[in-house]
Amino acid sequence: MLAFRRSGGTNSATGPGVLRDALTLLAAVWSVLAVAPLLCGGLGRDAALLVAFGAATALTLAASGRLLDRARNPWRLGRALIVGVAVGWIVHPSLCGWIGVLGEAIGLEPMAVWRATDPDGNASVRVGEGVAVLLLAPVFEEILYRARLLPALSGWVGRLPALLASSALFALPHLEPWPMLGTFVAGGLLGAAWLVFEDVFLCIGLHAGMNLSALMWARGGGV
Repeated sequence: MLAFRRSGGTNSATGPGVLRDALTLLAAVWSVLAVAPLLCGGLGRDAALLVAFGAATALTLAASGRLLDRARNPWRLGRALIVGVAVGWIVHPSLCGWIGVLGEAIGLEPMAVWRATDPDGNASVRVGEGVAVLLLAPVFEEILYRARLLPALSGWVGRLPALLASSALFALPHLEPWPMLGTFVAGGLLGAAWLVFEDVFLCIGLHAGMNLSALMWARGGGV
């Protein structure tokens, strides 16, 4: 099983195999996210998304037990999550504005306004989407990209190159120009938060807060 090597001590964050383990986990998660929707296509898009994100989360947690086994005060954990969600929700609109300015500066085509729809009016679909986007994605992506990949890369290439590289890998699966740019910028912000605080629960909260704001905007003000 892949194991998280906590920074500190005798080069535990930069020792042999740490980057290999992080990249192996990254490849495994990407494979799950690519294959699961194909296997679950008959369930519908949102159910397939829930299955894919659930499998990716289970795999990431199983491979990173030592990270989450770290003893901490439940009050501090809850506070990190609550503060993270609040800050992420607050900063998301401004972040979108800066992403728009940056996209125009590099010559991207104007981004069409997108609104999420539920043509069948099925509440369970919306619940599934909410679980995937607000819970599962923040958990497995922050553990994978920030708590594992970013420290592993930092030990080899330095903090700033590692921040840029981990953000680029975070953005790569989104494929289209605007989502890739937005995810890259958000990944930079989340990575900076990790480098400053080294608190995966704060990063999970920030990610969830930004996703909550994005989902509320996409649905016209209500999830």
